[in-house]
Amino acid sequence: MGTKGVFETDARAKAPVTDDGRGAERARRLAMKQAEKRNKAVTGGSLLDRVVTVLEDGDLRMARTLVAEATEAPSASAAEIASAKARIALRAGDEVAARAIIVAAIEANPEATTLRTFLSEMMLAQGRASDVRPVMTHLGRPPSEREASEADDLPRPAGSAT
Repeated sequence: MGTKGVFETDARAKAPVTDDGRGAERARRLAMKQAEKRNKAVTGGSLLDRVVTVLEDGDLRMARTLVAEATEAPSASAAEIASAKARIALRAGDEVAARAIIVAAIEANPEATTLRTFLSEMMLAQGRASDVRPVMTHLGRPPSEREASEADDLPRPAGSAT
């Protein structure tokens, strides 16, 4: 058995050390797993995969760094960068910014189904299920098409031709 008390800490493990040393070993294994995860986030996979990985650990700073690096040296699509930025905003608790980022990205790239799916999921999570269809119908379409579609939805005056 070790000689350290329950409330003393091992400087390498940064966790309480129990009399039998199991606390230090658990902390060491956890630190190694986190280091492996961070290494994977920095070196492998798509930008979005890497951002999601570091956000799972709650590391907003690292997620922002990954997005900034991808923006400077275009290693990811604009849609993927927008999705990563929106996920960072969500993790930071800013749903309004996340939605604005995704809406702007969809307006710039209307065929990006991943962005549309992400916006739909965000709206559903916010309890706005009834808004999903109208938003998806109009988002990303040129204004002239939107106006014509909206005009079709309006009630016609009595006696007018259809």
